[in-house]
Amino acid sequence: MPSLAVNIEDTSPLLLYSSNWQPVTAGDPFLDQYSHKSGTLTSNPGDRVQFSFFGTSVVVAGAKRLNHGTYRAQFDTGSISTFNGSASPELMQTSLFTASGTLGQHTVTMVNVDQFFDIDFLTFTTNIGKDDEDLIVNALQDVHPAFNYTPSASWTIPQNLSTFSGSTGQKFPMLMDLTQLDNGCICHCNGYVPGDAIAIYGPVGPTGTSNYTVQVDGNTPTFYSAKNTFYIPQETLFFASNLGAGTHTVKLQLGQPTDNGVLAIDYANVYTTNSLGGSFLGSSLSAESAPTVTNTVTVIKSVTPLSLIAGLSVMTTLFALGLIGLGFLYWQQRRRLQAELLRHKREALDLTLSLTRAPSVGKFDGLRMISPFPGLTIERSTSYYSTEESWTSPTAEHAHVPGSTHLSPPPMFQPPPLNSPYATGIMPPSGKLKEVYLEYQDLTSQRQQDLQEGPASPSVPPTPTTQRKRGARRPSSATTLPPPRYSATAAPKKEKA
Repeated sequence: MPSLAVNIEDTSPLLLYSSNWQPVTAGDPFLDQYSHKSGTLTSNPGDRVQFSFFGTSVVVAGAKRLNHGTYRAQFDTGSISTFNGSASPELMQTSLFTASGTLGQHTVTMVNVDQFFDIDFLTFTTNIGKDDEDLIVNALQDVHPAFNYTPSASWTIPQNLSTFSGSTGQKFPMLMDLTQLDNGCICHCNGYVPGDAIAIYGPVGPTGTSNYTVQVDGNTPTFYSAKNTFYIPQETLFFASNLGAGTHTVKLQLGQPTDNGVLAIDYANVYTTNSLGGSFLGSSLSAESAPTVTNTVTVIKSVTPLSLIAGLSVMTTLFALGLIGLGFLYWQQRRRLQAELLRHKREALDLTLSLTRAPSVGKFDGLRMISPFPGLTIERSTSYYSTEESWTSPTAEHAHVPGSTHLSPPPMFQPPPLNSPYATGIMPPSGKLKEVYLEYQDLTSQRQQDLQEGPASPSVPPTPTTQRKRGARRPSSATTLPPPRYSATAAPKKEKA
């Protein structure tokens, strides 16, 4: 037959606690690790908790912590087992005791021996129907026709309605007289739906009644309490199984109102199978067709106005357009920055290439060079990158004087040696000017060599054939050359004494 596992929280009225049990406080650092953030504990030796059920097995869960001590457990009338509840690190929602037996009525008892001991929840297993069929579960809201409230005027809509399943519920009021009590203010969950087991849910809390009874099919009533330190909605107020095939009636009745407590009904689950005559409920069983509830229950439907929908649509569209606009601005700014970065890279590359090129003679500010032409002077007075040239007449300082022993350049410009054209830090010119510059170097070097070696032999007359052609390389064994052909007057040679 189908197996059904049922969870019972520590705050359920089905658990019967002795005195001195308290809820785990909000200041406990491990409260969030308890099931539903709720636990019930004691520190008094001998305090016990008891639970009865129809089924086969049960698991009691709680916490094992450093400040917990020894506890005992007993299943039915069997032997009493002792366990150690201390653990470090803490074990939360762990198994404290497990027991099993044949299908039937069982009772489990847990007793504290010393220090702290708590209960988090327990789970028991029961069987319904035959082994080869599926379990059918029908959920009945409190306004379902299966519920019959008498007298109907005594049942009202409870507080905290939003915490109820389906936001509906029925409450037996705190204020009532003995006449009404004697007449039986009762909630009947009658035989509208056949089933083998039933669970009824409702809230427990500080305003809950400490005395209500549950009676199944006219049998002996069982007493329970819905009072709890904290408000807990949708708690298990009652569970019964092994009811058998056919329809059954469950009656919940408020006991003696000595504490003016409240009994509230949320919903019920009916468990059945096909072999027990059960089936899934159809949509024809409308919750609004309950004939015995005379109180008007207003069902508020959430209808969204069209103006709100239109406004949300416009806001969503504007938000999407804003995101698109921001994305376009970001893309445009990124492209602008990339173009600017590329332009700077190109400028830096051009500047690097221009600095690596050899500068021409005369491209420094204020540089002045004497031309090998005695009548002309090359003068540069422009900026570093200017290519303009100006030809001026020589000054008296730079004029060629007949009879001078050598041709010397002005102090501002010294021609580099033949083997070190970069000695002055100036690259030689190119083109026609380079030919003139090289010839000027050769003539100057030859003049200096003639002054060191003495006058040339008269047997070698200066002829144009001895002069080096333009662009030709100077021979390694240089001979005495006549004065430059561009000179206005040749300097006379000195006679030896």
